[in-house]
Amino acid sequence: MLPLRRCERGFTLLEVLVALTLTGLVMGSLLSLSAGSKRLAVRSDQALLNALETRAAIQQALLDDRYGQFETGLESTRFAARDTGRLPEPLRRSRPTTHLLHSWELLDDESDRSLTGVRWNRLALPE
Repeated sequence: MLPLRRCERGFTLLEVLVALTLTGLVMGSLLSLSAGSKRLAVRSDQALLNALETRAAIQQALLDDRYGQFETGLESTRFAARDTGRLPEPLRRSRPTTHLLHSWELLDDESDRSLTGVRWNRLALPE
């Protein structure tokens, strides 16, 4: 065998292959982490938009209905809101009132969920 001279220093082929393999593994894991965070960002954005649409529909349902009709002003057709009528009057009242309780229901077409609530309606004349 030939003795190695001290001036010939460098990397062996095995060392270069190991370094390239490790670099490839690190780059692959970084790319998969990046793709996962992008998917998470898209999902959280969609969840935020769904929450905003739902909140807007609830706010629309809670608005004062001065004319006795319930019409939604939402551009989205995902939610269907309907007025389910007046709640029964109390058995005993001390004086006439200008406010009545009306119940409403909000239906979500995408998830088949419903949300019910109550709002005050102002009457023109006391009853």
